[in-house]
Amino acid sequence: MARVLTPAVVLALLAAACTGPSPAGSSTTTAPLPTVEEARVTAFLPFGNAGAWAGTFDGTLALLGAATVAVDLPDDPAWGSVRALTDDHGDVIAAAGSGLFRLSPGGWQALDPGSRGAIPTALAAGGDAVWVGLADPATGRGSLARVGGETWVLHDQTTAIASASMVNEVAVDLDGSVWVATNAAGVARRAADGTWSLHDLSTGALRSDWVLDMAADPRGGVWVAARRGVTRLTASRHEHAPEEILPGPLAVTADAVWVGNPGGGVARLDRPTGSWEVVQRALPHMAAVSSLVVTADGSAWVGTAGQGIARFAADGSPLAGFTEGDEHVTALAVSGDVVWAGTRGGWAYRLTGSAAGVDADAFRVVPAVGPAAARRDDRVEIPAGWFLMGSNRHRPDEAPARQVYLDAYYIGRYEVTNRQYDEYAAAVGLAGAASWPGLDFMLGRAEYPVAGVRWEEAAAYCAWAGGRLSTEAEWEKAARGTDGRTWPWGNDWDPARANTAGAGLGGPVHVGSFPGGVSPYHVADLAGNLEEWVADYYQADYYSVAPDHNPPGPQTVVNHVRRGGSWAGDADQARVSYRTSSHGSSPDFRAGFRCAWDP
Repeated sequence: MARVLTPAVVLALLAAACTGPSPAGSSTTTAPLPTVEEARVTAFLPFGNAGAWAGTFDGTLALLGAATVAVDLPDDPAWGSVRALTDDHGDVIAAAGSGLFRLSPGGWQALDPGSRGAIPTALAAGGDAVWVGLADPATGRGSLARVGGETWVLHDQTTAIASASMVNEVAVDLDGSVWVATNAAGVARRAADGTWSLHDLSTGALRSDWVLDMAADPRGGVWVAARRGVTRLTASRHEHAPEEILPGPLAVTADAVWVGNPGGGVARLDRPTGSWEVVQRALPHMAAVSSLVVTADGSAWVGTAGQGIARFAADGSPLAGFTEGDEHVTALAVSGDVVWAGTRGGWAYRLTGSAAGVDADAFRVVPAVGPAAARRDDRVEIPAGWFLMGSNRHRPDEAPARQVYLDAYYIGRYEVTNRQYDEYAAAVGLAGAASWPGLDFMLGRAEYPVAGVRWEEAAAYCAWAGGRLSTEAEWEKAARGTDGRTWPWGNDWDPARANTAGAGLGGPVHVGSFPGGVSPYHVADLAGNLEEWVADYYQADYYSVAPDHNPPGPQTVVNHVRRGGSWAGDADQARVSYRTSSHGSSPDFRAGFRCAWDP
């Protein structure tokens, strides 16, 4: 059960947090205003029905009650985007930026979650402890930590778990065990006695290892929404929902389980009867469900990414919703019959509902919001015509070299960045994505290429952006032009022109950082930085059977092609004709992507 902050404790914390020289959001230097997306509310911590703490993506923290009171922030460079808030015996624990912080009556204290370089992504209070989920963007590894105690790297606790398995949710069970949801390896469980178990696709416990959401069950165990279905897990068994119940944000009570999905649909399990019902069907015009909570009277409040809040009675019948202000709901929290809703643009609302409608009090969390960030001019036209594809001098899968004709198309001048992918994630209500939107933004890497994205995620982003992944042939023509060169800039290797291992940077960098390495069409970073997914499946001998006009790639093999080499690769891997591949469902933090568009 969640521990509740008392009004007296809140006043003490507020006094401790507001003794600095300037309110949150102010500065002695002029800083650009956050955009609508950057100002979105990301986390709440209610205290009874009186008020709530609210955090935003741009790092603002405020107390909402009779009015909005901005809080002085820790004087710590690690502070940033507020990802989660929880209560520890009256203190506020904040996972913000790349750090973990405690606000007590004595003021702010930076906490060491016990895993250097890892970012706290999830918090859960229970079992007389605060548990922290961690994600390491550099390695892709996830960990579980106890505030003031030990840290466990998941891959070290159960050898079956994938090395790239960052944590996106943590839940504490009735028996004191801790459940840890990951982006690539299902769900791990740490029992109260310290033993570990893995519940994933290979054990039959889940239909997919890609977990979107997880919620503690007041009857014991957890409910998990994975990429291909919804499941209840306990220590010794699992129970799958029917396949037609699409996964997404969860809310679980003793009497019902509610599930929303990216198509805007909502389903409900009536636990006394064991029957599932789709109370709102997914439709093309519906906005994605971004969050879901249930109030004390059993009614469900469903936040969406563009159509405000839908509301359903405990029996699943529709009620009047809430659509005032910005209708992109980015966070929901509940305390009794009071719902706290956060949206883009730094607005929060205290909501109470009845059969007649919804009463709302509005709070401005972020004092001022600037215009949306200008979109980078990132489309380059590649004209129709013939070019030399492949090589007869290198690896067998690059042969035979041959002339290929392509129709005209556009391709991204740069790899898709963290900022761009985060805008997409916020717009479609993406939850628990493998690419971890926001993590690199917190570290000041908004214009670095987004890494760790699965092939299907890359394809989904490009479709949302009105395009598609390029074919392998389109990628190679954009990289080498029509003269058959070996690297984008020519036939002589130069380590100063690309972010490969020879540059010694040890990771990806801001897109466009190597202007001397652009291709004949002035497309950047086609050698090094990150390998790039393309549309094609991989087939070693495809070039010997491929058509010479607009080759589409082989049909349904296993792995997808990646091109261009990465920051960890060598000169050979950075060649424009070099081919490699991996399974599209496997995240790799050396891999990113760029999009293509038809004229």
